Amino acid sequence: MAELLRYLTKYEGWIYAFLGGVGIIYLWRGMSAFREWRAALFGLEKTLASRKLSTALGMIFLIGMLLGGEFMVVSFIAPSMPSLAALPTPTLDLLSQPTSTLNPTLAAANLGTGTPSATQEITSSPSNCLPGQLEFTYPKDGDRLKTSDGVITLLGVVTVPANFGYYKYEYTAVGKQDWLTIQAGDKMRCEEQRCATATDQPGDVLGNWDISQLTPGDYLLRLVATDNNGTSIPACQIQIQVIKQ
Repeated sequence: MAELLRYLTKYEGWIYAFLGGVGIIYLWRGMSAFREWRAALFGLEKTLASRKLSTALGMIFLIGMLLGGEFMVVSFIAPSMPSLAALPTPTLDLLSQPTSTLNPTLAAANLGTGTPSATQEITSSPSNCLPGQLEFTYPKDGDRLKTSDGVITLLGVVTVPANFGYYKYEYTAVGKQDWLTIQAGDKMRCEEQRCATATDQPGDVLGNWDISQLTPGDYLLRLVATDNNGTSIPACQIQIQVIKQ
C-alpha cells in the first residue's frame, strides 16, 4: 500500500496527463458514436452505434473515477500519513518562518552548508544541529557510507517544545533542490512542558534508510521536527558521502 501511494504521488503529473489524453480519445469516440446513432436508419446500425456509445461513456466514467481517486490520494490521503516512508515529493522550505511558539534558540540558528566535490572528503559543519535537542548521532556530519551496507539504522535526538506533531528525515543530492522524505514518526511523550523521544536518551532509533541503490556521491541529510500547527523549527542538516563498495 505504501509503495502504491508513493508511486501515485511521485508520478501525479504524468498520471493526470495520461488519463486526460485517454479521456479525450473516448470523448471523441462517444461523440462519433452518438452522431452515427442519430443518423442510423436501420435497427442493426442503431444497435452497433449504441454499443459504441455505451462503451465510450463507460470508459469516460471510469477515467473520471480514476482522476478523482488520484486527486483524493495526493491531496488528502498521502499528506495525512506522516509515517509513510520515502514519499518522494518536492518539500517546501520549512525553515524560513519559525513562530514565537517555538524554541527561540532553535529559531535563531543560521543555515549554512558547503558543497564539496563528490571525490573529496566532506569538510562542512552541520547546520542547526543542537546536541541533546535536535541532532543525528549516526551518521555524523562528514561520514562515509558504503552502498554495500544496504539498509542502515539512523540514530538521533528530537527534543522540541510542547505541541510536538511529528518528525521526519529527508535527503537530497548536493546541488539539488528537491528533498525526498525517507521516513517519519510521531512516537513521542511529553513531560514537564517538553516532548522527547520515547527513551529520552541520545541515540534513539529514528528509522531505517536503504542506501544500496543510491548513486555514489555527496548527499545532504536533514532532520525536521514539526508542531501540531504544521510549523517546523530549523532543521538539523548534515552532509554525508556515499561510496560504492
